[in-house]
Amino acid sequence: MKNFNQIANFNAQGANERAQLANANAQKARGYRDTRDTFLITLKEWERIMINCAVKLFTIAFFLLALFEIIISWPGYQELTAGVGDRPNMFLSLLLGVAIVTAGAVVSHLIGKKISRSLFELEVFNMSHSSKYSTPNSKVEETVRADTQKQFLMGLVVYFVVAIVVLAISFQRVGLMGAITGQNYGFVQKLLPAIVITLEVFAGIYLVYVFKRLAQKRKIAKLNKKFVRARSDCAYETRLCHDLVEHATARSENIVYNLELRDALYRFTNRSQDTDSYVDAIPLVKNVKVLVMNEGKAISGIHIFGILPHDEFTSAIWTNEFGHAVLEWESEAEFLISLVIESRQFKGPFRVNSSVKIDLDRPKMIKAA
Repeated sequence: MKNFNQIANFNAQGANERAQLANANAQKARGYRDTRDTFLITLKEWERIMINCAVKLFTIAFFLLALFEIIISWPGYQELTAGVGDRPNMFLSLLLGVAIVTAGAVVSHLIGKKISRSLFELEVFNMSHSSKYSTPNSKVEETVRADTQKQFLMGLVVYFVVAIVVLAISFQRVGLMGAITGQNYGFVQKLLPAIVITLEVFAGIYLVYVFKRLAQKRKIAKLNKKFVRARSDCAYETRLCHDLVEHATARSENIVYNLELRDALYRFTNRSQDTDSYVDAIPLVKNVKVLVMNEGKAISGIHIFGILPHDEFTSAIWTNEFGHAVLEWESEAEFLISLVIESRQFKGPFRVNSSVKIDLDRPKMIKAA
């Protein structure tokens, strides 16, 4: 008998399983979407703070100056790396050039908040946002100001170290070129790499922001891709669930309308897969089950709706072939004031999740068993 029941309720069981999968995917999609939206709000706030800054121009200038610095200092790098082996090492020369450029970028980051008000405000926002605004803004600004001063002093130290290294390499480069060509290069040629690295430091103050912004956009894109996939999986399982319910109903199978199945059917009927809200949690719907009878017989096709407190109404519905109708609503009301059946009003109250039987030929309402 057990195996027969399982076979007889194959579609109904499948509907419940699909509903469970649909709701699991909906929950997963909500997590991806909410995290994506949080990151997107942060990104938009960053862009609002930095809107008046020439971020692209400065960043492009940084990379051009970095390339120029490596080119003019390349003979010096070659000469230095030649001391490691028998001949100049291109890899070590390139590594040395990248190291000096990176050191310049570090200096840019350390002094950036001191010379750019927008970067200072950006740091204040990030600190406040990460602490969920648990600290007054004035206190956060004080903390950022103190950190900015410390980093600025540290940046100056690093800058002078880098400048001395660059000048040493430049003097060696100029000396080497003078020995080869026999020309006497001036002081400006010796200072040129140091001048370039100084300009590079000022041009690179937005570099960290640029990389953070790109990383934030990458996170948002990944989360959006995961969200779309999970939403699609939810829609697929929801559609299968609905089809299985229809098959089970047509074959008079015993369907267990649990919360997950209710949610899946509600999503299929009331929401569009093309919207982000498709995977939203289903609101808890309150209901009253009504059986309408006349002269001892269940009546189908009877128009019925309920009246809630504060002049609100439930959705209207017609009784099914067995005389049943389920009136649903999503407000905070815990009861119906009355029922309106075929323009006749039947006074309540009718409590939420209750079942009532109404005989049209008798005004008395009887609570259903």
